[in-house]
Amino acid sequence: MSWETQRLVVVAAVTLIVAETAVIVWLLLHRTVHRAPVMEKMLAGSVAELRLADQAGVIVPTS
Repeated sequence: MSWETQRLVVVAAVTLIVAETAVIVWLLLHRTVHRAPVMEKMLAGSVAELRLADQAGVIVPTS
């Protein structure tokens, strides 16, 4: 194989890897959007835990 052909194969392989990675990231983000209500409930639970810890005096203000 000539160096031009090798270069073309490498460029094609890298392009394919980047495209596949972009599709995977898009699919993960798309799936996360549909799970937003679950994430909101988890966040609300974390906020409630922080409030309880603050009321119990576990959290000490730094300023």
